[in-house]
Amino acid sequence: MRWTEFFGWFLFWVAVLVAVWVPNFLTKLANFLGIGRGADLVFYLGLLALFFLIFHLYVRLEKIEKNITKIVQADALDNDK
Repeated sequence: MRWTEFFGWFLFWVAVLVAVWVPNFLTKLANFLGIGRGADLVFYLGLLALFFLIFHLYVRLEKIEKNITKIVQADALDNDK
């Protein structure tokens, strides 16, 4: 695991702990952002995180497919000779 991934997961779990121990914080933050409840804020953030992860996986999959295509083309040209 890279340091950036570790740091991201660490921040995520710290945020979860804060949300569990101080639930009023989420409500205050949600109200500041114009959202009614803290639970709604968690839902919206989760939905945004899912969209980001799906986009990230799509980009990585496209990159892997391009790399496989290059490898197959190079192998086909080497076997053709």
